[in-house]
Amino acid sequence: MNEPEFDLPAPLPENFAAHLLEVPENEYHAAARRGEFLSSHALARFRRSPAAFHRWRIGTARDEDSPALAFGRAAHALVLEGIEAFEDRYTTDEARPVNPKTGKPFGSATKEYQNFLASVAPREVVEARDFDAMLAMKRAVEGNDEARRRVRGGVAERVAREHYAGFECQVRADYITRDFGVCDLKTCRDMDRFEWDARDFGYIHQLAFYRAVLRVALAGNGGRDIPCSIVAVEKAEPFRCGVWRVAPWALDIAEKENEAAMERLAVCIGTDTWPEPPEYAGLRTLDFPGSRE
Repeated sequence: MNEPEFDLPAPLPENFAAHLLEVPENEYHAAARRGEFLSSHALARFRRSPAAFHRWRIGTARDEDSPALAFGRAAHALVLEGIEAFEDRYTTDEARPVNPKTGKPFGSATKEYQNFLASVAPREVVEARDFDAMLAMKRAVEGNDEARRRVRGGVAERVAREHYAGFECQVRADYITRDFGVCDLKTCRDMDRFEWDARDFGYIHQLAFYRAVLRVALAGNGGRDIPCSIVAVEKAEPFRCGVWRVAPWALDIAEKENEAAMERLAVCIGTDTWPEPPEYAGLRTLDFPGSRE
């Protein structure tokens, strides 16, 4: 089946970067947690469960910083911003102290390891084997012509903060270029499953939110929509890299669904009512396909 063709929108204005902000990542997320701005991740949390969103909003449920998220942050810095930016914020554990009695590195709970962390602070520590994987991912992205064109010659990790659909919103785009618009870098375990992952994790809704907020920020673009694409790269052998253009009509559908969710969010805030999602309230039957034929 042939892929439907569509034309890319016109290039962004030459000065598009001047409309974007440089905000440290921790400050960006802190502003979302304080409720100052609505982000795509917060909206996704609300769509999944208004009650869970409210618990997160008032601080009774916290974000979990999993190893996968930490790996992804470091990989983004290396792939999108380069080794110098990476070394400003990260270091490897090659200098981790070794216990002379065992010949093995001290454990993370030991005083020796804590002293090591203090010596490299405020940088985060990345395991040497993870750093090797990130280098392989960087080579994979640079070796893919479509990927390389989307993550070079533009700006990385820039923020737009604008009023949209009744809320003060913010987006932090992985990479933006004049010709290719927004590019989101995703790490994955299996490229063959990526399109299912994209649906499961709401990547199209995320990019639709980015596109809508950036449309307001780049008002000088004449109201034209911004193209969106995803570069996905495996974080383990064979480190395959692929590029997906996100169809404009898919973004249009997701944008309408985002705005409908934002209307529901406004009602929840106005009434201070945060219902549990109804989808799983009833009894379901687990069965094998065709077993009752």
